[in-house]
Amino acid sequence: MVARSRLPLLLPPLALSGAAALVLEVVWMRRLALLTGSGGLAVVLTLALYMAGLGLGGLVAGRAAWRRAPLGYGCVEAAAAVWALAFPLLLDLFVPLPPEGAGLALAAAALLLPPACLAGATLPAAAAALATPREAAVLYAVNTAGAVAGTLAGPFLLLPYLGIRGTEVAAALAAATAGAWAVGLGLQGVRPAPVAHPTPATARASRVVLVAAGTAGLAAMALEVSWTRLCALLLGGSVHALALVLAVFLAGVAVGAGRFGRARYLAPALLWLGLLAAAGTLAWRWLPHGLGLAWALGGEALHLPAGAVLLALAMGGAPVASGAVFGAALDAS
Repeated sequence: MVARSRLPLLLPPLALSGAAALVLEVVWMRRLALLTGSGGLAVVLTLALYMAGLGLGGLVAGRAAWRRAPLGYGCVEAAAAVWALAFPLLLDLFVPLPPEGAGLALAAAALLLPPACLAGATLPAAAAALATPREAAVLYAVNTAGAVAGTLAGPFLLLPYLGIRGTEVAAALAAATAGAWAVGLGLQGVRPAPVAHPTPATARASRVVLVAAGTAGLAAMALEVSWTRLCALLLGGSVHALALVLAVFLAGVAVGAGRFGRARYLAPALLWLGLLAAAGTLAWRWLPHGLGLAWALGGEALHLPAGAVLLALAMGGAPVASGAVFGAALDAS
């Protein structure tokens, strides 16, 4: 069994992994927007395919037997880095993209589903080396915090200075660094925790947990898409506006998973997810007034910062409740 002190060794690579995955998501969303000429279509395709890949990768990796978990996780991360480095070559196979319809969706899926599946496999692969489900919830929170950093660093720092390809390479190097770190841990003999065989009672409880997590995921994704569209009306349809929505959403998820990610909070968090989302909708009508006040006070300099604060208020704490549900589901598994 892995000692509890092993958890800190896995936190840096999982933070890097989350950051790299979200930088790549933003970059590939930008690539799709440029190739299709539609930012809205690029957002929908990227979010849908990325979330589908994360779920599929997590499902497959969660059922796999990781004999040397950090080593296996490192190989997954390395594969994601290779895909990012090769992305322009892969893209050339599909350019020009079909203008719309099933052809465009299939081409986007061929490009985005494989790296999204790899990103989804990273957390289960790394968590297999941990001693308790609570440690997995902490790892999830740190991975999500890294994703927040990547969401903000991509459009606000890396893309302006490095461009699309430079940002892609930087994210690939971050993923490769995380993979090399994990491979080093695996070669040092870090072993996965023993797998407990569920009793009929725990199997029934696991099904309840899966239903709760699936419900929360469905609600969270629907809310994220809605908030993205509303944010485009409020702040404009730029990649910066989208990054703010993702960053605020993921920051709430990280806080919820880290602070409330315990099994006893599962049912209350699911209830609060719905209540807070409903309450947050009442605040959206006031956001233009708040943004106008911020512009009057600070001009363009306050536009995006004020927008981020207003978005956090309007989301009503629903992302925190969503993160609590996922963290609690991990703790209860």
